[in-house]
Amino acid sequence: MQSRAPETWQTRSNPAPSNSQDITYIFRGAPMRLIVPFVLATGIIISGCGGGSNNAVTPTTPTAGGTPSSPGPSPTPPPAPTPTPAPTPTPTPIPTPVPTPSPTPTPSPTPQPAAVQSTTPAAGATCVPQVTVVTVKFNPGSAPSTVTTDNFKVAGPHGDIAGAVTFDAATNTANFQVGPGGRQPPEAFGAISTLTATISGFTGGPFSWSFKTGPCNEVIPAYAATYTQLDLPGANHTWIFGINNLGDVVGEFGDANGAHGFKFSNGQFTTVDFPGANKFTRANKINDNGDIVGEYAAANGVLTGFLLHAGTFTSIAFPDPGVFATEANGINNSGTIVGRANFTVGTAHGYIRDPNGTFRLFDAPNSSGGDFAKDINNNGDIVGVVGGNTHGYLFSGGGFSNIVVGNSGDTEAYGVNDTDQITGLWTATTSKPVSGFFKSGSSFFDIVVPDSTNVQAQDTNNNGVVVGIFSTADGTTAGDHGFIGKPQ
Repeated sequence: MQSRAPETWQTRSNPAPSNSQDITYIFRGAPMRLIVPFVLATGIIISGCGGGSNNAVTPTTPTAGGTPSSPGPSPTPPPAPTPTPAPTPTPTPIPTPVPTPSPTPTPSPTPQPAAVQSTTPAAGATCVPQVTVVTVKFNPGSAPSTVTTDNFKVAGPHGDIAGAVTFDAATNTANFQVGPGGRQPPEAFGAISTLTATISGFTGGPFSWSFKTGPCNEVIPAYAATYTQLDLPGANHTWIFGINNLGDVVGEFGDANGAHGFKFSNGQFTTVDFPGANKFTRANKINDNGDIVGEYAAANGVLTGFLLHAGTFTSIAFPDPGVFATEANGINNSGTIVGRANFTVGTAHGYIRDPNGTFRLFDAPNSSGGDFAKDINNNGDIVGVVGGNTHGYLFSGGGFSNIVVGNSGDTEAYGVNDTDQITGLWTATTSKPVSGFFKSGSSFFDIVVPDSTNVQAQDTNNNGVVVGIFSTADGTTAGDHGFIGKPQ
C-alpha cells in the first residue's frame, strides 16, 4: 500500500434520546463522500435489482456444512477455475495518532430579538426530526434585506452544514433546507446531535438558537451500543461490509487508483486487491477461518465474485452463459458461499455455491422483481433481499420468513449470525432518513450512529457487534465512514 497520512482519533459522548442509553462516539476525522455504495463512478453496477433469467430452480435446504439435502437440477458447472496465486499482502501498520484541529466553534444561543416572531424548531426543542426545514419568521418590516447562506447558517458538532436558503417575502420567513453537498445532497441533519442556527443582517441581530435532533424511539427503539468510526488513512471513503466472530472486519476503501478491498484485524489494515482487477475490488464477508469473499471488476469490466483462501484468489462466476455479473456476498465456516447472479434477460437470482464448487440457483418466494442472497451462517441459514416490494428474508429450517420493519418502507437483510440475529437497512417515515436495524427474535432495534445522516448495518457476529456504513454532513467529518457498534 502507499504511505498514508496519520490517522487521528477524537472521543466525544452524546447523550442518547429519551428511553435509550448514553452513546459514546469515538471517531477518526477525515473528509469523505456521501454514500453511493452500489454504483461505481466508472459506471460498473455492483448491486441493485436488475437483469435476470426465468430458469430459477426451487431451492433445497442447505445444511450446516452447506451441502444440500436433496439438490434440485442446476446448470452443469464448468471445470473449477484454476486458482490465481497471489502473495499475501503485507499489513500496513497504523501510524501514530496525532492531534486534530479543534472543530469550528458554533455560536452560543442568544435571546430572541424583537424582530423575530418565531422559529422552527423552537429554541431548546428536542427529538427534532432529522428531515426538517429550519425557519425564522420575522415581524413585518424587520427581516434582513437579503437572506443567503452567508447570513443564515446551521452548524453541527463539527462545523457548518451545507444547505440551501430561501426567503418568502409574503410571510417574512427565512428557510434553511439541508443540502446540497458532496456528490449527493445530505438527506438529513445528523442523528441525536445538538445543532445551532444563526441568522444575521437585521436590527437586533445576529440571533442564534439551538435544538437537538432525534430519533427518539418513535418507530423502533435504539440499539444500545458504543460506536467507533473506522477510516482507512488517506482514503476518500471507507465502507465495512462484514465481521467474523474474532472481530476481524472487511470492506472497501477508495483512493485515486479506484476502489480496493481491505481487512482490518488487530489494529492493522491489509489491502485486498484481486490480481489484475480493473480498479475495483470489494471484500464483502469473512468467516472465522479468515476466508474472504467479494467481487472485482475484471479487465473487460465484468463484475466477478472471488474467494480468497490461504492467500490464493479464486474467481467465482455463476456457470450460465446468460449471466453477465456475479457477486459473492457471504461465506460460512464450511466454505459455502451465497450471492447474486445477474442475467441479461429477466431478473437477478440468488445462488448457493457448495464447498465442492457446485452452484445452485436460490430464489425466495414471490421474487418476480429479482432477489439475491446476502449472507449465510454456520447453520446454513440464509438472509437476502427480494426486489419489487422490497423486503428482506430469512431461510431457516427449510422455510422462508419475511423480514420487515413495521411502519416503514423498504427493508433489506444483509447479515446473519449463528443465532439468527439479523442486520440490514430500512427506510423510515419522511421524518427520518435510511437507517440500519438489528433484529433479535421478533424485536427490531434502530442503529443510531451519532451525527449520522444515513446508516446501513451490514453484518453482525455472535457477540452482537454490528458493522456497516454511515454518512455525515457537517464540517470536517462530512462524508462516508465505516462503523463498529459494540453492544453496551
